Amino acid sequence: MGNLVQPLNPGTVVADYTVDRVLGQGGFGTTYLCGDNNLQRQCVLKEFTPHEIVERGRNGELKPKSWRHRKQLKLALKTFLSEAQKLARFSHPNIARINRYFPGNGTAYFVMDYEKGVALRTLIANASERFDERQIQALLVPL
Repeated sequence: MGNLVQPLNPGTVVADYTVDRVLGQGGFGTTYLCGDNNLQRQCVLKEFTPHEIVERGRNGELKPKSWRHRKQLKLALKTFLSEAQKLARFSHPNIARINRYFPGNGTAYFVMDYEKGVALRTLIANASERFDERQIQALLVPL
């Protein structure tokens, strides 16, 4: 696995959203806590950052690592936006709602509601003992 794409700096403005900090990063995306400059509330911005085929330019835009990656990136962006459109149709209390999706800066983004809480990974890592069946059901049934 190669190096992940350099995240956007705090204070960067993407469309109507100002980046506060990185919430997480993986091989295909970077998730930021942002301020929605129109609605004056916090939200989550997911940036499509497939590290194997793109790199961040000096101006903050993503660009293919080589000319060979251009077609691959174009197809991947189309798929990312199509998936965001499908996910935006869901309305369920246990699924973060996608409010907007859009292309920009050589990549694409979607915006979700910010839900305060603890990541399951963190909950498991900080557990002092194994979860019993009741605790596991309490976590998994809502999912």
